[in-house]
Amino acid sequence: MNYELRMSAFKVISRSTTAFLLIMILFAPGRLSATSLDFYEKKIYKAYIADDMGLWKTTMEKMEQDDQKDNSDKFLLHLAITQYGYTGYLLGNNKKDQARKLMDKTLVNAEKLKTTSYKAEAYALLAGLNGYEIGLAKYKAPFLGKKSEKYTDKSLEISEVNPMGWTEKGNIYYHMPGFFGGSYDKAIQYYSNAIKNFDKTDYLPEWLKLNAMVWLGKAYEAKENFHKASETYKKALRIEPNFSWVKNTLYPELLEKM
Repeated sequence: MNYELRMSAFKVISRSTTAFLLIMILFAPGRLSATSLDFYEKKIYKAYIADDMGLWKTTMEKMEQDDQKDNSDKFLLHLAITQYGYTGYLLGNNKKDQARKLMDKTLVNAEKLKTTSYKAEAYALLAGLNGYEIGLAKYKAPFLGKKSEKYTDKSLEISEVNPMGWTEKGNIYYHMPGFFGGSYDKAIQYYSNAIKNFDKTDYLPEWLKLNAMVWLGKAYEAKENFHKASETYKKALRIEPNFSWVKNTLYPELLEKM
């Protein structure tokens, strides 16, 4: 074989090998998780800061479809958190039937997470889902409130460096009536713990930290500590200047009280 023919054959083989390796890389186990999860994270973050629940819903539905292909634990964690966040929106808009269906799916995913390295986050999700159950049936509050607290305690027992566990504990004491033991002071303490611990984790969605900051600000407002509330909202806006909920609603409303 002359030199030109040998080089031509070598080029064909090289191209075939390159194409084969590219296919192997693209479809290797975990590749979908690394690529799609980053894509979905950015979409959900954008939906959160822009208060675009239409984008949140369509992204969540695509994640649910991809979850059938990608069985990684981290993907399941992010899917469950995304479902949990959208359930809160549904309950806030009195769409209880839709919320019920989504809660059932989220519960299944949270139970699956109990067998993974995200066990602490699984119990935090279960605590939050119990809180949502109160929204569906307020007469169950005394029983479900205690159950939620047991879940948060379990979550924090597994890991104290656990932003989701601290946030849910803050939620319990923020929403619990005072005569049942609710306390804005405790809520402030727990939300503050959550925010500190977000800086020690790198596997949770970024919007969760902003969400904890919102509730910390609201707890300060409930205490009529408007200066601290203002500082908290300003800090959130320094992290994300386009955070619609704070920029267009919470902070302007706070300024009217000051």
